[in-house]
Amino acid sequence: MKKKNKNNYIKKLHANKYPNKRKAVCKGQLRENPSRNKKVTYKVEGDINEGYLSGKLRNITFAYYSADGEKFVETCIYVPRNSDNVDVIPVLFTEKMYQLYKPQLYNGRVTLIGSFRSEKRLVNNQRTIFHYFRPHSIDFDDKKYKQRNNSLHLCGTISQQPIMKEMKENNIYYFKLAVNAPNLNNYIPVYARARTEAGQIVKNLQVGDRIEILGRAQSRQYHIGQEKFTTVKEVSIGKVNSVEYLDTNCKIVYNNEEE
Repeated sequence: MKKKNKNNYIKKLHANKYPNKRKAVCKGQLRENPSRNKKVTYKVEGDINEGYLSGKLRNITFAYYSADGEKFVETCIYVPRNSDNVDVIPVLFTEKMYQLYKPQLYNGRVTLIGSFRSEKRLVNNQRTIFHYFRPHSIDFDDKKYKQRNNSLHLCGTISQQPIMKEMKENNIYYFKLAVNAPNLNNYIPVYARARTEAGQIVKNLQVGDRIEILGRAQSRQYHIGQEKFTTVKEVSIGKVNSVEYLDTNCKIVYNNEEE
């Protein structure tokens, strides 16, 4: 009896020391596009929220005070697309930054470098989520942003199950991405076109999975009823850099190079 108990005890030690190994083919790897030959694995450390918008600024709308008493100046930036359309993205400057660069801001095209954020606001006694761009620096040399004037690099956790929405031209997969920072929770609406490679990756994601993407901020209008319009600010996925699946802890990395 003592010998059997000793063997059982050794088995338990081995089980604790060497947990179940990941299978050679796991759920995460099955989701990967088989056409890619290069396979690299890594773990994304922390959330990422960075990018830039290059365009022309509109005149100041109003001054805004945050909950902690800091003063912001709100305006919008007009970011042209490759087509004739223009994305209008709200921008919140800190008062110090605005006063520092005010003489140069409206002389022509500027590039704002910062992050895409969200916050809750009361509008007509109704709580809504307001999405905006918060710059931390400004570049007045727009030559290096001519090829791509709207770029966002985000990494976060899926907080809403991706759902398919039927559109006139192309169906999309829509979800919300939690990209958090110290003392700040950002829930950013993101979508990917169903026909693209990014759409095929996104449609299988679950709440809790982590994803790293390259995309752009955009504004879009749609009808509410027959006469009313509403405008949404969201992020359109251009490329998926990596996926980390919650159920298998499998990290898949795609091509990091931005087109």
